[in-house]
Amino acid sequence: MSPTPFVGFVLAASAVLAFWSPVSAAGFAVITVGLTVADAMLIRQRPDVAFVAPSILNRGQSASMEVSVDATYRCWVRQPGTSDVIVEPDSGEGSLTANVTATRRGRHRLAPLAVKVQGPMRLAKRVFEFDLGHELLVYPDLPKARNVAAAVRTGAFRTEGKRSRGAIGLGTEFESIREYTPDHDIRQVNWLATARMGEPMVNQWRIE
Repeated sequence: MSPTPFVGFVLAASAVLAFWSPVSAAGFAVITVGLTVADAMLIRQRPDVAFVAPSILNRGQSASMEVSVDATYRCWVRQPGTSDVIVEPDSGEGSLTANVTATRRGRHRLAPLAVKVQGPMRLAKRVFEFDLGHELLVYPDLPKARNVAAAVRTGAFRTEGKRSRGAIGLGTEFESIREYTPDHDIRQVNWLATARMGEPMVNQWRIE
């Protein structure tokens, strides 16, 4: 539990009042503290949270998530993102509807959800944390990779007037994987790397 900024304002006013009437100021401060404690007692119960979010995503593609809170008093919801998972928007009053976008493939765990509840007298607030343990399984952007692969197969990545390098066979020792350029032979395309990176990739061979 923590007091709201309004309590600080009231106590500051009490300090100013103390110059003219110390007894009245002290009584006013005691009443304020007592009301703050009472306000905090009213919001001590943990609210119920309903959470709906995807379990599987494609990298770079957004999916919707929903968070609703069953709280007696005014509350705010915040679902922080991580370095690999973007949540937009990441906060809302009473509930949250957001888009979740993963920037990296693999398994990712969402950060704990936070719900801040304010007392009816606006004197106290509590923050409840919900570690729901929700995991996202993120795959490469397969639809995009398929489109890219189809474009490569049909020659869409070639520039008009340019020819391919010719037959593969200038080297037999694999050297590296690099981005596709229009003068690469289509037979050099590395389809697994293309699907993983989301853009055409080719094998480079060392010339002997």
